[in-house]
Amino acid sequence: MKIQDLLPILILVASFAVPANFVAAKQLKASVAVSTVKKGGKGATKAQLNANPLYKEGVGFFQKKNYAAAMKDFQILDSTGYCSDMIHYYIGQCYQNTNQTVAAEQHYNWVMEKSKDPTLRRYAEYANQCIAYYSGHRTYGGQGNNFDRGSRGGSYSGGGGGGGGRVSLG
Repeated sequence: MKIQDLLPILILVASFAVPANFVAAKQLKASVAVSTVKKGGKGATKAQLNANPLYKEGVGFFQKKNYAAAMKDFQILDSTGYCSDMIHYYIGQCYQNTNQTVAAEQHYNWVMEKSKDPTLRRYAEYANQCIAYYSGHRTYGGQGNNFDRGSRGGSYSGGGGGGGGRVSLG
């Protein structure tokens, strides 16, 4: 048998081995890193999370303030069996930093209810208090759009600092 005869079979086999998209590749990366974590069982330990390259990548994105990329990594970890209080806390932080307060509050509540780490529960509680304060005070009370004041015939002269204004041609 010649290699040309086997080429279509090799291509077919290779297409099944390669993930179809970027998310599938990250899920494969997460599941290969530590295969001892089972979905539905106990959450991942800190040692298992620290050994996972996707977790390290997510923390790196978070530290660089790339919250959208970090959130994707943490959500992939959460859905592939690495559900833990730290993952939910980081997801809550990502949501909060992207101004999605309802989703952030849900993840902080998860941490407060299920975490055994008192410090992390305290952080989640404080974050929820900050969200509640922000949500209660984020109504805009400014002047609104000031760009059309000159068209209303008011006392706007159109000038100010450096020329411009109304020109009178005698």
